[in-house]
Amino acid sequence: MLLVYPGLLARYELLDMVTDLQNAASRPNGPPGVWLLIPMEAMGLPAIDGVAVPVISSAQWARIPQAWIENAHRAGKEGQAQAMPLQTAGRG
Repeated sequence: MLLVYPGLLARYELLDMVTDLQNAASRPNGPPGVWLLIPMEAMGLPAIDGVAVPVISSAQWARIPQAWIENAHRAGKEGQAQAMPLQTAGRG
């Protein structure tokens, strides 16, 4: 299960739903996995609109480097010249 646009969970103080989904994913009859996609520019623990996301350990979250997003790890010298910068809507 991939959850995107989680801003409303923080806005309406519903981040407990994330904990409920974490617990459900650890049960045999629950979803096989839950991914919460949170775009962040700052380093540190995951947060949505400044509200910390409940995580138990660093094994439950990862920062994806910009180079990976731009697929630079697979691009050769020619591919790097053609890589387009990632555009973020609504920022600037």
